[in-house]
Amino acid sequence: ASNLYFYTSVTFTSPDPVKLGADGWECVAVRYKDKIGAFGAVKNAGVNHSVKPSSDFDNQGKDCSPDHKTDSAAGSSNFKSDFLRDGKISPFKDLFGIEPSDHNVIRDNGKFDILYGSGSGNDKRLSECGTKLKDRINAGKAYIWVEGSCEITSAQYEGFSEAMNKSKNGAFIVIHDGSLSIMGAPSGTTAKDMKGVIFHFNHDYAVPTDGSNWNGTDAYSKLYPHGGKPNSLFPPEFLSTASFYQHGAFTLLGGQFFDTKNQSAIFYTSSNFKYNSDIVNELVSGLAQPRWVKGSWHDF
Repeated sequence: ASNLYFYTSVTFTSPDPVKLGADGWECVAVRYKDKIGAFGAVKNAGVNHSVKPSSDFDNQGKDCSPDHKTDSAAGSSNFKSDFLRDGKISPFKDLFGIEPSDHNVIRDNGKFDILYGSGSGNDKRLSECGTKLKDRINAGKAYIWVEGSCEITSAQYEGFSEAMNKSKNGAFIVIHDGSLSIMGAPSGTTAKDMKGVIFHFNHDYAVPTDGSNWNGTDAYSKLYPHGGKPNSLFPPEFLSTASFYQHGAFTLLGGQFFDTKNQSAIFYTSSNFKYNSDIVNELVSGLAQPRWVKGSWHDF
């Protein structure tokens, strides 16, 4: 539910195959609510290769259909139907089955290890966020909820990504009511896969248009370089509402969700997304309880 902007290359190694149609799988690489933009190469690698979207997936000898497989050197001007606009999506409600306003029911269900940032309002931030997340994951915490802003610096990225990979399904991390930046692997090093789910959820957080929500972060120097002037690489309509920033090489095996209405997520440099429903479903099953849906059960 965030506006999305990709600068330079982005690859979707394994999209969601969704369903098999007459010309192949009706794949979805990104489902978004309002705005999306890209500058540079965007490639959907399809489902006819060794990286499966789930362990039991059988492509039946078919790839994504031509209408659902973007391979563009010219950014968003050549997006196909694998970039699906869906004005009805509500990621928090879709995933957990309750209204976003009731989010504390999920946070306080006993599964999450909760980390609180210091400060108040837009100034609430968890210091050394990447290190604290790494330490909690290494201590066996698979579900972590951060109240406030978080930055995983380039120096923290390797330890964080290694921790995310130690268990079968990685970790489920929620960043709530704050800005989130992931600065990626250091220059000249190989990015390691992160495994799990990253959920950025802002319910009562308003983004200041002057970029002050990034003060004191490494992300600020990328978004507002040259004396605090906005970076001209990013369109103003995305930069002025940005609450997520990804910089540097980045690979995620699992799923990434944004429920940050009227806010933007900006990705800079190479990113590789490997959708895996096994990981997502296993992690979510530990959080969301089975619920009755009207009309789904009959006694006859």
